[in-house]
Amino acid sequence: MSWMKYQGWGSASFPYACFGCRRSFKRTVSSNFLERAAVLACPHCGGAAIGLSRKFKAPRRDDIAQWKKVHALVLGGCLFYSHNDPYPETLREVPGFLHRRRTEIERDLARFPRQYAAILNAAQGVIIS
Repeated sequence: MSWMKYQGWGSASFPYACFGCRRSFKRTVSSNFLERAAVLACPHCGGAAIGLSRKFKAPRRDDIAQWKKVHALVLGGCLFYSHNDPYPETLREVPGFLHRRRTEIERDLARFPRQYAAILNAAQGVIIS
C-alpha cells in the first residue's frame, strides 16, 4: 500500500472517530500503523473510537447519512488512506467501492490482523441514529 512508505516517521496527529456519539478527535500517536492504538476510548462518551488516516474528515455530527457511510466503509475495511479512485459520496455507492477495493482490503486484513480485528470488533454492533 502506498501509505506504508510514510510509516515510521515518529509521531503525528491522527483522527479517531466514535460512531456511538458521532464525533471525532485527534491524538498524537505513532505514525507506525503497527504501533498505533487502533481503538481508543472516546473522550466524549467513553465508547470505542477508531483510528483512521490523517486524510479523514469527519462529517458534521448531525449528518447521520454521512456517518452511516463512514461506518459502512470502516466495516468494509477502509480506513481512509489514499486510493486511486475517490471515496463514495453516498451510502448507496459504498458496495461498489468496496468491490473495486476488495483485493487491497483483503491484503491489508491479512497483513494487519490484530489492528483490523480491534477495529472491526469496535465498529460492529454500533447503530448510528
